[in-house]
Amino acid sequence: MRFLIPLVFMGLALAFSGCQTPKTFATPDASWKSHIGQLKYTDRHRTVIGEVVVQQRGDQEFQLDFFKAAELPLISIRADAANTRVEG
Repeated sequence: MRFLIPLVFMGLALAFSGCQTPKTFATPDASWKSHIGQLKYTDRHRTVIGEVVVQQRGDQEFQLDFFKAAELPLISIRADAANTRVEG
């Protein structure tokens, strides 16, 4: 019976740890500085060239989007003072 109590607590911890709502980041507006250009990434095996959009507001809010052919997102980075999210 003693071993059931820790198992129940571990099960509850695992069940509730995956229920976090993703952080929503600010949507860029006219107060953001934007830079648009091309980016080339090269390593030993491949080279990727695509379009990059970098947006920044102040020192703590940052967004970067890297696209191939303007429609295929390769990487997306969002950051603010407390959180960072990288997708791709």
